[in-house]
Amino acid sequence: MEIWELYLLTRLDAVGIALGITIILTSMTLTASWLVSHGACTTEDKALFGKIIWKVLPVLVVCVLMQIILPTSKQAYTILGGHYVTNIENVEKLSPNMVKAANKFLEVYVEDGVIDE
Repeated sequence: MEIWELYLLTRLDAVGIALGITIILTSMTLTASWLVSHGACTTEDKALFGKIIWKVLPVLVVCVLMQIILPTSKQAYTILGGHYVTNIENVEKLSPNMVKAANKFLEVYVEDGVIDE
């Protein structure tokens, strides 16, 4: 694994926060546009706010889907660690100290509820 890939794993929490903020802002814009378009305004205003709704709605849908699909940094580390643990060749040649360290590292995630035992 390259160093930039590890860096991107550390940024997943920030991406989740940015997606959350975007979801809140687009929801507010969508709600305001819907309320204004159904209020007492001219037909031109209704058409304008209708266009705004159809431009904001795909952004909201994509952000919600990304928020659901993207893991947190801790979950990504767990996935990556699980992959490496299950795909080690010559695992029996590892020293007992290294196995204890790996177990201690994974126990933190089990206690936090990130992974099941």
